[in-house]
Amino acid sequence: MKNFPTISAVVLAVLMFLAPAGLFAATEAPAAASPVADVSNAPMSAMAGPLGDEALRALSPGEVRALLRIISLQPEKLVSLRGSIDALAKMSPEEKQALRKKLENLRSGDGERSLAEFRRSRENPLLRYWHSLPPPIRAEEQARFQKMSPEERRAYVSKILKKSPRRTPPATSAHGNSARYMPAEGDILFQSMPRDKFVEAVESATKSPWSHCGIVVRSGDGWSVLEALGTVHETPLEEWVARGRGGRFSAGRLKAPLSEKIPQIVKEARRFLGRPYDMQFRMDDEYLYCSELVFKAVRNATGVSLAKTDTLGVLNWKPNEAFIRSVAGGELPLEREIITPKALFESPMLERVHSSRKK
Repeated sequence: MKNFPTISAVVLAVLMFLAPAGLFAATEAPAAASPVADVSNAPMSAMAGPLGDEALRALSPGEVRALLRIISLQPEKLVSLRGSIDALAKMSPEEKQALRKKLENLRSGDGERSLAEFRRSRENPLLRYWHSLPPPIRAEEQARFQKMSPEERRAYVSKILKKSPRRTPPATSAHGNSARYMPAEGDILFQSMPRDKFVEAVESATKSPWSHCGIVVRSGDGWSVLEALGTVHETPLEEWVARGRGGRFSAGRLKAPLSEKIPQIVKEARRFLGRPYDMQFRMDDEYLYCSELVFKAVRNATGVSLAKTDTLGVLNWKPNEAFIRSVAGGELPLEREIITPKALFESPMLERVHSSRKK
């Protein structure tokens, strides 16, 4: 943030970020924790330049609220803001006036209601599908959708509806029906995500149908799955199951002695809440992908590796080279250490307690 030119430009960029063109990006639920530095308790003298004492004290209450909104954003959103600042600097007076009118409409009663309805529409199958995608793929899909004609949009939505699983069948049962899953905290779930370029690359590279995984945790009187998707967060179990292809999934239960450490494993997993998704598949803690979250939660709590890591080079990377390079900035990191959902699924330390996948 210290590279932002001025406070006023930052505040205007926030408005730009919330403009209708950016509504799709605004639908993501706020993370429980953020890797962006929390400066709410930092001494004012510790900040310099455009965030120094004089600049901050000169802000209006509205500008303070806007700046607080910035602080809560994920790093990728801050990058978007920086791009908005550059765009604003190049705008003509006429373009700025047009933007002002859009923002004023958004602030009107109808605009506020529309925005609220949009943010509450997570149950919409189209938005639910977008929310299931990793951020870069999601942004690509949404940008493509915005450029479509009405006819193309109808066809696109129809296609999504056809592959969107029905949400009525329950994922769990209080009874001993062997066809249904009886969850326990610490279970590790595996599923096949809705098909897109990212999912197809993962399943092809690992030669496995399992493209996603998470950890079952208690959530009030019910169950949730702690997962890394968009950010590390908890998703209600039935919603998690319904999101997979055909609603099918597999569950593995930790064997002793790892099962004795489940409370510590869950605690370690929750320590990562709010971390953004790692499209680069690096084994650091700043960003995490799904199987990395599970692997590190178990290892950090027990000192035991649930499965053996691989390098990208030993996976089936060649058919997926173009996609790998597209998400790795043109690189082909064949020596990068990776833990895959397949490796966790095949761990001898897991007992299979449920599988609804067709043979």
